[in-house]
Amino acid sequence: MLTAKHTKRILAGFLLHCSFLVPATQADEQRLVIADARGDWGQLAPYLHMARGPGYVYTSFLFDTLVWKDEEGNLKPLLAKQWSSDKDQRCHHFSLDDRARWHDGEPVNAEDVIFTLEYAQEHRYRFVDVSGIDTVSSNGNKVSICLQSPDALFVEHVAGSLPILPRHVYAEVNDPQRFTNPKALTGSGPYRLTDYNRAQGFYHLSRHDNWHLGKPRYQNVIINRLSPHAAAAAMRDGHVDVMSIPQEFVDLFRNAGADILQTASNHPYRLLFNHSDRFVDKVARHGVARAIDRAQLVGLAFHGHALPARPAYRQEGSLDGLDLYAFDPELATVQLQAAGWTRLPDGRWADASGQPIHLKLIASPTSERLAKVLAHQLTEFGFRLSIALLQDVPLTKALQQKDFDLALLSQSHQGNPDRFRTLLSSNQGRGDQYLKNTELIQLLELMRYQLSSDQRESMMMHAERLYNEDLPSLPLVNPVNFAAQRPDSGAAFTPGGIAMGVPLPFNKLALFRSEKTSESTNTQ
Repeated sequence: MLTAKHTKRILAGFLLHCSFLVPATQADEQRLVIADARGDWGQLAPYLHMARGPGYVYTSFLFDTLVWKDEEGNLKPLLAKQWSSDKDQRCHHFSLDDRARWHDGEPVNAEDVIFTLEYAQEHRYRFVDVSGIDTVSSNGNKVSICLQSPDALFVEHVAGSLPILPRHVYAEVNDPQRFTNPKALTGSGPYRLTDYNRAQGFYHLSRHDNWHLGKPRYQNVIINRLSPHAAAAAMRDGHVDVMSIPQEFVDLFRNAGADILQTASNHPYRLLFNHSDRFVDKVARHGVARAIDRAQLVGLAFHGHALPARPAYRQEGSLDGLDLYAFDPELATVQLQAAGWTRLPDGRWADASGQPIHLKLIASPTSERLAKVLAHQLTEFGFRLSIALLQDVPLTKALQQKDFDLALLSQSHQGNPDRFRTLLSSNQGRGDQYLKNTELIQLLELMRYQLSSDQRESMMMHAERLYNEDLPSLPLVNPVNFAAQRPDSGAAFTPGGIAMGVPLPFNKLALFRSEKTSESTNTQ
């Protein structure tokens, strides 16, 4: 626990480093301070920021996309002031805002957009798939993007997520992941990076006064590494404005006078079965699923600040036709016995050859509490079980090498529905890598080209039922995300997540707009 003297020392150093020693009553429109428990998420350029955490969102403060979701989840103009799509949803047209400028004063034009799309095809940007683009052309400041196949979700998932790069900066850059020159940070967004201290987890962003949507609300944005205890004290004194916080610190910030924002993360923890080894039989997977009390996981691991997960891909939607895999030890026993497993005299489980079953559960250190509660449940049910808490790289390696029986993973299940297909069947390090159900794989592939939203929903429900029956992995709990802010700081959770589905409260249209931008001008 921090002492009062220690907290004051931290805050004093923080404020001196920021050089914004102004009373809170005077600072409201001069600076926004975001406290971050980690602080460093890499350089704020599209190919340099870290893949996990808020790196993408912080980078969006510097780089604009063609369109953007506002705090209500509606697509709004950003670099494109108007857009439309042909009836067959294969070609999409964007009219650029002539007022848009790069941070160095150069105008944003159609050549920049074409360059970015071609560049992203050659240098993959991890969050956006542009491989389906066939041709890109321009007529003045209007860009037309035609796809190899129709895609009714292209505007949201590509145009609304891919940061546009300045051609005059990146044209000669052959390896953007090694391009660490300050010019790499040249964007067209509401802020530019003035100072970055990796060791201290500190960013200072200055207002882009010529942002085409109007002068941003705050003159300066500070992102600074602070512990939740120090941040709560600073927020009480008016020196911190907003922080994304774990559930255990909600009362601390509430007592400091903060407004608490919350939303279901739709970033569930799921239990992945090694279906190429111990759990090749789906009946065994069903049995283990029914031995897990998800309500207890919510209560003990999250103190009630989570929801039992919907046992399919999405965390929102109908439960019709889905097996909920309710906690049922008797039925779990029957199903495991049907899979050929037996109980030994000491109550422990053995496989078909009579050998005692020892399960290896792998997880990230950030999910240690959940892993321990889950392990306790499975031990009580009769399994010998060991936990291996692995950092990102060793965890991904263990998954790829199938060095586990059970894996506790967490990934976003909102935003682009095509992530269902890629997480299921691709070689993504944390995907299911499940190829046995060809009907499911073909259905998800066909869904990519279905234009009717009603038909897509019907196909998605059918795909979820197939997945729910095969159970490559079992969604366990859907945590609630929390943020604390000083009143009226502007933070807001975006329905469906920011851009491709990031569940954080730092939507730049909510934080930085001084005035409402024009309404969506989708002319489709």
